[in-house]
Amino acid sequence: MDELTNYQFYKKVFSRYFCPVCGVELFETKPSENMVGVHVRTVDGIDVAKLTREPFDGATLL
Repeated sequence: MDELTNYQFYKKVFSRYFCPVCGVELFETKPSENMVGVHVRTVDGIDVAKLTREPFDGATLL
């Protein structure tokens, strides 16, 4: 993780981790809730067309 760029937002509650070369966001964390969100399009071997989608209303829930 030392090779990634970290951007903190929303009162520094969330951290997003980017590749400093290409700018792709790989994952984000919310340490206070032991939460990690991985951007599956950045993981080799995952067919996103086969994944089940679940809506997330961030404006209401966060």
